[in-house]
Amino acid sequence: MNTKLGHLEIFVKEPLKAKDFYINILGFELVETQDEKFVWLKMGDSLILLRPGSSEMNSETSK
Repeated sequence: MNTKLGHLEIFVKEPLKAKDFYINILGFELVETQDEKFVWLKMGDSLILLRPGSSEMNSETSK
């Protein structure tokens, strides 16, 4: 049985600014920008979504 990851969501403070790092430094390709706040990127078969958020927000939801 083969299992494949659909996509990975990464919470960042400013997705549109973080997009440049993921593209120019890490080598991802831009797939789509949605509503000027969600950024879809890919590298090979890997798909990630940069979305607005912070580690403080995520730690509150995990309690």
